[in-house]
Amino acid sequence: MSAEISVSPQQRRMITFFMITGAIMVTMDSTIANVALPHMQASFSATQEQVSWILTSYIVATAIFTPLTAYLAERIGVRTMLVFSFSGFAAASVLCANATSVETMVLYRAIQGATGAAVFPLSQTVMLDIHTKEEYGPAMAMWGVGMMVGPIIGPIIGGYITDLWGWPWIFYINVPIGLVAAVGVARYIPDKELEDHPFDLMGFGLLALAIGSAQLMLDRGQSLDWFQSTEIVIEATLFVLCAYMFVVHILTGDRPFLNPQLFADRNLSIGLILSFVVGSTFVPAIALIPLFLQNLSDYPAKLAGLILAPRGMGMMLGMFVVGRLIGRIDERTLISVGMLISAAMLGRMMFFTPDVDVWTVVWTGFVQNFGMGLTFVPTSTLAYSTLAPHFRTAASGLYNLSRNVGNSFGIALVFTILARGIQSNHARLAEDITPFNTALYGPHMPDRFDLSRVPDLLIFDMMINREAAVTAYQSAFLFMGLVTLSVIPLVWIMRHGATDGQDADASPKGAPA
Repeated sequence: MSAEISVSPQQRRMITFFMITGAIMVTMDSTIANVALPHMQASFSATQEQVSWILTSYIVATAIFTPLTAYLAERIGVRTMLVFSFSGFAAASVLCANATSVETMVLYRAIQGATGAAVFPLSQTVMLDIHTKEEYGPAMAMWGVGMMVGPIIGPIIGGYITDLWGWPWIFYINVPIGLVAAVGVARYIPDKELEDHPFDLMGFGLLALAIGSAQLMLDRGQSLDWFQSTEIVIEATLFVLCAYMFVVHILTGDRPFLNPQLFADRNLSIGLILSFVVGSTFVPAIALIPLFLQNLSDYPAKLAGLILAPRGMGMMLGMFVVGRLIGRIDERTLISVGMLISAAMLGRMMFFTPDVDVWTVVWTGFVQNFGMGLTFVPTSTLAYSTLAPHFRTAASGLYNLSRNVGNSFGIALVFTILARGIQSNHARLAEDITPFNTALYGPHMPDRFDLSRVPDLLIFDMMINREAAVTAYQSAFLFMGLVTLSVIPLVWIMRHGATDGQDADASPKGAPA
């Protein structure tokens, strides 16, 4: 899909508008439900671990179906694929708005992610197709800002809508946007010649099973007591077997789903790790902050979402700064500084308490996302800098897959840390809370507070739960900060200065999938 499409200036403007609008809608939905999770939890009478599936089911479905995009676009056409994606996303949003349980919501969110999976890579492809090579920079800048704006404005819009109209409307707003985008695409994007390449169904199936089983294991492990559960053992076994068979398949197949020579490129391999780690901390941090503020600091959903707005400004400032510095400063330095800033702010969040003031939440989020903004562009630049040109399409899909899997795995791990932390902290704090502990009857206790009575014990239990949750959130922030720090040494293993695939193998084993 590298050939340019001949379009008029008017067509180019309209296509750009519909591509960016539709892409923002899809990326926004990866985070718009964050601030509404407490409301959904109450509506569905669900646990905190269960409502986390509402986020991860969307992301993991997107990750699984993204690799199908190129194949389907070649078979049915980019225009038809985009019309289906936008209209299917709108229909799935209606289903989400009418979900009556956690199980149905998770299913409908997965359908949302599957139908919207093609939007991200195809919108990028169309933007390149309708612009000349000289216009690639500005075109990708517009597209990149759109991709970054979506996840940031999601919680803000979600907070306002949830407070004003209720959580179902965070999904209903997708309907007019999706339908308008579908009509616009059908009207302005011209047809292209279709192709019929074979598709590695076995490779795709093994990868999808590996990712899906690993995600289920991480999501359900805490509630089922991990390997004490037969289900978790089955999911872990399925993950190991499918992952092993997938690796064997791509190493021995004639036209494998992923060409193994992609992984021989040092920069791309390390770039995939960095993309995974950045994804595993970026979205989970955005997910945790609204929950912390609403559950422990009693913030309304609207304010919790609004407080995330400066994160978007920090991200855009970081990307603006890195755009000026890249080429003048070693990309590895920019990545390392960005990750250090992000890790430092996650460390600062470790000291958040229910009394944390708005300003502290705002400036830490702003600075953390400024660091992320310094990281995104240099990481992708270095990841592709030593790669042969004929591998770039396959590498782009793999890079996006790595980020999406990092998002979903990161959310699952962070919510597991949160659940286990609340459980263990409660047990530790409550072990000395008995009617026989004389230290609990001093003048510092409230008047007429009697631990021999059940109502008073219940009040004390609520206080302990609150303290246990605070410590668990702090542990989750610490975990994300340490993970970010741990990969900085890998940045300096990447090669600097090689471009256009000059260090890559120019003779592939087979055409990339």
